[in-house]
Amino acid sequence: MAKMIELTCIYCKAQFLRTLGNVNQARKNQSPGPFCSKACINRALYTGTKKSEKAKASYRGRIPWNKGKAWSPAMKAVLQQKALNGNRAMEKNGHWRGGRYRNPDGYIKIRVNGKAKLEHRHVMEQILGRPLKRNELIHHHNHDKTDNRPENLVLTTASAHMKLHNPHGPHRKPRRALCRLCQQEVMTLYTGDLARIVCSSPICKRAQQREADQASRGRKRAKRAANS
Repeated sequence: MAKMIELTCIYCKAQFLRTLGNVNQARKNQSPGPFCSKACINRALYTGTKKSEKAKASYRGRIPWNKGKAWSPAMKAVLQQKALNGNRAMEKNGHWRGGRYRNPDGYIKIRVNGKAKLEHRHVMEQILGRPLKRNELIHHHNHDKTDNRPENLVLTTASAHMKLHNPHGPHRKPRRALCRLCQQEVMTLYTGDLARIVCSSPICKRAQQREADQASRGRKRAKRAANS
């Protein structure tokens, strides 16, 4: 039986056993240590060190072995058990944001009974004492989506909500277009085909009116020919 020697890990100070042959070989190779495991070796020797350019180049373009592969049933069972034990729940989860965060639309989301919910809708439900209907919306008085105080919220519908934000009708931004007759650049609020745009000069306006009159006369002639 190989002779065992008790050693002390220089990193974690744990006691462990090694054979005399392994100890002599490590001394001959002048290996650092002793370490009780590979984990202690990595933590002691490589923590805080930077990879060389050669090492970085070897990692570029490499596809991970588990990319696109599903979790094995054994791993799914382990993760499910951790979730049930609370090891990955709430603040122990790497994606936990404190239970209250701002979504990309600018609204505040909170967790209610373990599910994400818009805070302003939850506050209004507490005021009314009932769940909100799907066609019921909430308007913020000061237009601040993060201010969900009860006095800042108003229950409304989709049409009424649109009028609150646009009391003078829908706001249309002017768009750049080219006059189809003189090719001059103009700004227009027209929402249709920009190829039909004509500038405001009298020459282009008269030319547009002549085209409209000719088209009207052509339709009338076609109608008379069809009735005769």
